[in-house]
Amino acid sequence: GTDRVENRETEQPYILIVDNSPPTLMKTFSLLKSGTTPGKDGIEIDVYPRYTSIFFGAVDNSAGIAGIWYSQNGGKEVRYSTPLMFDKAGDFSLELRLMDNLGNTSGETVRFVIRD
Repeated sequence: GTDRVENRETEQPYILIVDNSPPTLMKTFSLLKSGTTPGKDGIEIDVYPRYTSIFFGAVDNSAGIAGIWYSQNGGKEVRYSTPLMFDKAGDFSLELRLMDNLGNTSGETVRFVIRD
């Protein structure tokens, strides 16, 4: 660049990074699974004891994470902020949506069963 009195900036290389990859989900259950059970579609679903918590995190290559949102069993989507604890028996399906700071998104479904 040159200003109005002909001062010229020295050339400097710039590195441009293109991030078009979505974030990746990390999930951790607080307790070990106690077994598996066949799901409606024939896929084995992990079974956990009551009072199991699940922790979510996300990794993005360049832009950082804007947030994680989830809906439980088809309910309203809410922003994830603290571990989820399951104290009642039942079948659970968590639809997760992850977004990085550039708007790249990914989604994942986590299915599990809580039993006494």
